Amino acid sequence: MDKKSINYKSHILIQKFEDGYYAECPSLSGCYTQGFTHEEAVENIKDAIRLHILDRIGEGEEIPASVPIDWTRVKETVTEKTDSFNYDKLVMVMEKKGFELKRESKKHRIFQNKNGKRITVPVFEQRGANN
Repeated sequence: MDKKSINYKSHILIQKFEDGYYAECPSLSGCYTQGFTHEEAVENIKDAIRLHILDRIGEGEEIPASVPIDWTRVKETVTEKTDSFNYDKLVMVMEKKGFELKRESKKHRIFQNKNGKRITVPVFEQRGANN
């Protein structure tokens, strides 16, 4: 498989919040990201999916097929919103839980634990008042 062009079709979920958009690929556990605009969230989830799949290919793992969306889960996810995000605190908690940085791109980092569970974390850009 050519690592530069990956053809993977799956549902993605995009949620709007006051400060931007959250995007998730339910077929790939732990594959999620964010964006300040809808378009940025879509581009970021494409990058997160690509990175997630490349990591699975590198490990010789199967690529999960697209799964139907569980709308009950979507409703629950929409109600869970955090007011702030502290990346350093997140990394500290993940390390305590046994997750280590496995792979990264300019926009995302994949952490994995000993059981193979992956979590894709977006790299947040600091935006000034003019952006």
